[in-house]
Amino acid sequence: SSGGWGDYVTIPAGNYVFLVTYGVEFSGSGFLVYEIAAQTGSGYVGVAQNAVIGPDTTSYDSSASQIVTYLTFGSQVDIAVKVQNLSLVSAVSSQGNTPSERGSLMIIKV
Repeated sequence: SSGGWGDYVTIPAGNYVFLVTYGVEFSGSGFLVYEIAAQTGSGYVGVAQNAVIGPDTTSYDSSASQIVTYLTFGSQVDIAVKVQNLSLVSAVSSQGNTPSERGSLMIIKV
């Protein structure tokens, strides 16, 4: 890539620990649900429990605000963090630095 944000990361077969955090600005009492997803050839499919952030997460009481998980892949795979659902997330022009300051993806091969 020539710079900017990546859409996905390609990792080789193996065992991994993932830590994912997400941050956005909200225009009201909303939420954003996100997940780790793997490319299957016909689209991305969630491979771990989702997480939820925002001022109104009552509909997702059993979800954490970050994802920490152990995953095993038998072959090379493209991994992405995907949004599953959202409500009252501010427009991109109103996000400022929040996504880059609060969002992270850490992958540890074990």
